[in-house]
Amino acid sequence: MPIHIAITRRVRPGCETEFQQALREFFQASFAHGGVLGATMIVPPPRSDSREFGIVRKFSNREALMAFPTSPEYLEWNQLAVDLTEGSARGGTLRLGKLVHVPRRAAATAAEMEDGDCGNRG
Repeated sequence: MPIHIAITRRVRPGCETEFQQALREFFQASFAHGGVLGATMIVPPPRSDSREFGIVRKFSNREALMAFPTSPEYLEWNQLAVDLTEGSARGGTLRLGKLVHVPRRAAATAAEMEDGDCGNRG
């Protein structure tokens, strides 16, 4: 079963462009590691003071996830990321259930999301 993880990093002031470029290059290189199925960068909103960037990765299984941090691609990236960011990365595993398109509704409550209902009331 695929596993998704989410990581956030706070980028040093003035390093945002370099971080984004380095992350794009890392994404491409990381696909050489068996078991990496996808990667997405989440950037702060335009004109925001936030320097918090998100990374969502998809792995084929738990074994691929556990092996990834020892890969040469990750070790090289992590050293660069340490230089471009403040503090350490924060993250965890995402539990993704059924995704439901909800037209004309801005948000669902946490309880509805847990139930998998998302407003589809019959």
